[in-house]
Amino acid sequence: MNTAPYYNLYSKFADKGLINCVHMDCTYRCNLNCRHCYQIKDIKEELKTRDIKRILLQLKKLRCFEVNFSGGEPFLRDDFFEILIFATGLGFRVRVLTNGTLLDRDCVKKLSKINIAFVKLSLYGLKEETHDFTTRVKGSFNRTLKAVGLLEEFGIKFRIAFLVMKHNFFEAQIFKRIAKKKKWDVVFDHVIMPTADRKLFPLRYRITDEQASLALEDADTRKQFIREKSVKPAGRWVAGKFLAYIAPDGEVYSNCALRIPCGNLKFSSFSDIWHNSEALNRLRKLTVKDFECSACKFFSRCMSVPPLFLLEEEALTESPKELCRFTKLAIAKEKEYEKRRFGHEEGK
Repeated sequence: MNTAPYYNLYSKFADKGLINCVHMDCTYRCNLNCRHCYQIKDIKEELKTRDIKRILLQLKKLRCFEVNFSGGEPFLRDDFFEILIFATGLGFRVRVLTNGTLLDRDCVKKLSKINIAFVKLSLYGLKEETHDFTTRVKGSFNRTLKAVGLLEEFGIKFRIAFLVMKHNFFEAQIFKRIAKKKKWDVVFDHVIMPTADRKLFPLRYRITDEQASLALEDADTRKQFIREKSVKPAGRWVAGKFLAYIAPDGEVYSNCALRIPCGNLKFSSFSDIWHNSEALNRLRKLTVKDFECSACKFFSRCMSVPPLFLLEEEALTESPKELCRFTKLAIAKEKEYEKRRFGHEEGK
């Protein structure tokens, strides 16, 4: 999917200090227990239906364009359809992120009557045992695939998020071909993050250098890590500029992984937090030159995923080790292909 139009729109919002997109986790409760999950598991008092509606009205007043609902598993909330209907009724572009296991026929039929931009589902394997091993819930693979079929049947746009891990790597390579044949919209993510409270146990599932090198045989995958884009030394950092994350208890953060508290919507309006939060204003003052690896010509790639700077490193402005690993491997693979092309042309 070409995301350039959306990022161009985001940049315009950033220039004007406006909020463009909000990611809202309605709950941290989940019916799965994924091995790599980055969410903090403590369950705090969730926002009530009336609180979420009040927040959505505030966002609408600020001309926010898009709201993403997730969790945990958002469909565990009894009021989730009421929230979706209210949000779409206000004219937001609404996306739903779910594991898909609760999407039965009645549920999908209801969704088809709501103007949802698309539903994003998580898949962790091509085989039942691989996916269920990852989620720790038997039968989750079949329920997620059933949800995919129902979304297709009812004409609801969907996207499959496939997180590539050490134990599902080769299934991911096969699934690419299957998804292409079925014309499914699939996003393959190769970067596994620590938990939001910086615990490192998910990192044991990161793919090896050998697996990463194989994945980088694909030109499109290489481009993800060696996409060059000029960044001015005084350029802006994206955190706190046009995106925000709202936790189930009403706490506002700059995004879903960078958990620096900025204010709570139970006590303050979104507008007050967005414009006056000391934490957000500190983040906004950061520029490219504040980062130790800002001279790297691939730095723009890392700028698009700022949480990794804080989650795995000691300081926000340190070089992100995992992205550097992939970038170095991608550069090596690109050089290898250039050598092959040159040799082929010389042979002619």
